[in-house]
Order: sequence, then structure tokens, then C-alpha cells
Amino acid sequence: MESKQMLGQISNFAIRLVKRGEKYGREDCLTWDKDEPAVEFYYLNNEVSKSFELRGYFVSRYYYTTLRFSSKNKVTESGLCLDGGDPYRMSLSAEEMQQVMALVDAAIAGFATPDQIQGWRNAWKIRA
Repeated sequence: MESKQMLGQISNFAIRLVKRGEKYGREDCLTWDKDEPAVEFYYLNNEVSKSFELRGYFVSRYYYTTLRFSSKNKVTESGLCLDGGDPYRMSLSAEEMQQVMALVDAAIAGFATPDQIQGWRNAWKIRA
């Protein structure tokens, strides 16, 4: 079930979805054991690609429902700062986050039912 494949690239970031049973973390030494998938962001540029292969270097990881449903985190309306230490280079605009979520939503639709997604939301008590 291991998949290191990226969903795509938006701006200077490779986007990866980590599902139950897949490897993640430094040198993929951990196995994701949650039902809800995580969305990972990897920074890419010419220097980084040479050092970290095509994946780039890890910047941030979020639960899917945090990005899709949290009322405090309207990332498709305001964008997302992935690293406050470098907000100019490590941020995605609202338009870019709409593209990210389109990739992620399409991937999740391939394996999760609406009831499963609702279960993830209920676990975090995220309201519509």
C-alpha cells in the first residue's frame, strides 16, 4: 500500500496524500495509522530538487478535514502559510489552495465514501 507518488505541484510545492498504511516521516520511517488521510506539502526549487530528489523537502502536514472543513481555517478563501518563519516563500494563495484542494478532493473521492468523510469530520467535531 506504500505510495510516494505526489498528487501534483502547485507553485513551488509538491502535494502528497498519505493514507492508512503508507510510509511517511523522515526517510519514510513511520507508517500512517489513522483512518483519515494527511495532506503533505514539500518545497521544490532547483537546489532542493537536486538534494531531495523529486519530492522536495518536507514543510508541513495537515489532516484532510482541517484543510477542507475547519471554519477557522478557510484556506480556499485566504490561502495558507505553511511556515511562519518564512511566510513569503512558504505560503500558498487562496487561488493556489483551491487548486491544492481540487487535487486532494479528487484523490479522496477515489477511495473514501461520503460517510467516511463525515466520520472524519465527526471525530474532530467539525461543523458544516
